[in-house]
Amino acid sequence: MPHGMKGLELRRVAVIGVADGIVPAPDAPTPATEDPTARAHAPQRERGLLYVACARASGLLYVSYCGRASPFLPA
Repeated sequence: MPHGMKGLELRRVAVIGVADGIVPAPDAPTPATEDPTARAHAPQRERGLLYVACARASGLLYVSYCGRASPFLPA
């Protein structure tokens, strides 16, 4: 996310493709030198990014997926 987006709120936000098997990414490419602890925290980072994307909405929030919803979404 560009630094200029920090703290920005939008009236409408659409977060697209929040499906199981996509978010979190099953095997996101990571550098070979990345330590196992960082790899283990990757899903937590993705959950945080999804939260930030959704929190940008000051009015309407649209979240879409095809098939099954991501486990990060409430049931």
